[in-house]
Amino acid sequence: MTTFSSQYEIIDTLHENLGTVVYRACHLATKENAIIKMLKQSAQDDHNIAQFTNEYQILSTLKSSKIVKMVDTADIRSRYIHIFEDIGGNSLFNLLQERSFSLAESLDIALDVADTIRYLHQKHIIHADINPKNIIYNPETKALQIIDFGYSIYDNHYRFNNDMNAGTSGNLLYMSPEQTGRTKQKLDHRTDFYSFGMTLYHLFSGRLPFDAKDRYELIHKQIALDPVALHEVNNLIPHALSQIVEKLIEKQPDRRYQSDDAILYDLRQCSQLLKYSGDIENFVIGTKDRPLFKFGEQLFGREQEILRLKKAAEKNSFGQFGQDIGFRDLRCWKNTSD
Repeated sequence: MTTFSSQYEIIDTLHENLGTVVYRACHLATKENAIIKMLKQSAQDDHNIAQFTNEYQILSTLKSSKIVKMVDTADIRSRYIHIFEDIGGNSLFNLLQERSFSLAESLDIALDVADTIRYLHQKHIIHADINPKNIIYNPETKALQIIDFGYSIYDNHYRFNNDMNAGTSGNLLYMSPEQTGRTKQKLDHRTDFYSFGMTLYHLFSGRLPFDAKDRYELIHKQIALDPVALHEVNNLIPHALSQIVEKLIEKQPDRRYQSDDAILYDLRQCSQLLKYSGDIENFVIGTKDRPLFKFGEQLFGREQEILRLKKAAEKNSFGQFGQDIGFRDLRCWKNTSD
């Protein structure tokens, strides 16, 4: 084993990519294990440092046993380091490569993830990278945590992705069409619903939703094609569960579930039916869903006021704004939806 700083001894390398490396380590004084995530020196550009900082800022506002707990952060030899608690699990992605889960245990995992996503959305946080690699699960203790908040954002209803970021803000295998940047749609909490649905597809079927030879083919499939329905992949998968996943991965956000509570309600229905009857009979999904309240993106019926505001803005540089428009003029503005 390798000594890492004066406090930790590295036990194993859990994950490594171009930007980061993740270790399981043992604290030399307490003998407790921890997870160490380190930004490589070769990757210390503004983008990656900002992502590392963003994760720290987001996690500092969250308190849930199902969200990775940061126990320390450090800058050792000019390296950015996050230190997390270790629940002794592995990523759901790695576990699915080694084994399958019973329908009952898969539903328990789905419910834990859905409940955690609801908690994030209640805090107005979009995770933006829900996928099996970012779900840590311990099959023995049933402990589960969502990790990797580097791409997470606050839901302000005014965020677009763009083509230049396609494939760099999350895992393309599970990414919503709007998050690829190719649909020119705003990102909101429903992007997490899509990624959650693709994660459930992998969990229940044991296979990836799409195969593609490169990222461009994958983006095309995420935008234009649907994966084979779950109950067609495996006829033992209940049709109701297949329908839930299909609704989660609708291409248009307005056709997906609109609320976390509705997703949890339907998944609980499946779990309870399986528990008490041994089977999941068909039922109507989405009955507890509610439309998403949102403001329109344009102002209608106020052309004269818009023209006056534009003229006033043009004069602003000459100090005439206050003379041309006052607060009384703004009271009649009305924002309406399509």
